Amino acid sequence: MKKISYGFTMAECMLVMLIVGVAFAILTPVLFATAPDQELLRARKAYHTLLSSVSLMVNSSSYAQSQGSLDMTPYLHTDTGTSVDLQNIRDRYFCANFAETVNTKFVDCSLDIVNDAVETNGDTTCSNNFDFAFSSQNARNTLCLESDNGRNGMRELLYEELMEQLDVSCENFYTKNADTNPSALYNFQTNDGVYWGIQLTNFSHDAAIDQYGVSIPSFYNLICINTDFHQSAEHTYGAGVNKDGNILLGKKLSDLVETEESSIQGN
Repeated sequence: MKKISYGFTMAECMLVMLIVGVAFAILTPVLFATAPDQELLRARKAYHTLLSSVSLMVNSSSYAQSQGSLDMTPYLHTDTGTSVDLQNIRDRYFCANFAETVNTKFVDCSLDIVNDAVETNGDTTCSNNFDFAFSSQNARNTLCLESDNGRNGMRELLYEELMEQLDVSCENFYTKNADTNPSALYNFQTNDGVYWGIQLTNFSHDAAIDQYGVSIPSFYNLICINTDFHQSAEHTYGAGVNKDGNILLGKKLSDLVETEESSIQGN
């Protein structure tokens, strides 16, 4: 009886390998293109963390005396200690409360190095031709942005420029300290690997601007966010928070959020 062979010929094997190779070449770029970018995912998550944390703080008992404001003026004036000690407590209050709303790997709210990132006009106050964008009190750095005249002659803060400067300041902060251990720079790191740098302040700055007949705080406290384990300025984002709890995103983070919302609406 003739023995039947069920093996593949060399030609058949080569044909199969060729088909698999072509399919792999076609699908590889598609797979990589659709794979989620972890840094971008962390950036979007950081945005939602910022929103929820600030909302929790504004509505928490910690700021009850301020009636929904982050302004620390009503607090700690009668505590014992030197004026410097009390100032430090007030300035760290926002950072400490923020850290309590998230899961952190380390926390050090005494750090104020983020202030080094802020471009300054050489003074701690702005001239009459400028309005405060973000700054800090006393000897800390100040960023002043010129405003234009809006409707009915009301002065309007140039938010587009401010959004860009939020990013630039945080990128400058990273660039200056790229070789430094991030735990010595940022105030805390969340468990998802995001580093947070908080410009320390008590939000008692009275800088405001009239916009369409409504007076709103024009002082924004700078927050720097790094999402790639302090590897590059590319993934360092800026944001600002004023004492009313309003958040102004830097341009880069704003673009990511818009992309996310467009994707959700498209579905």
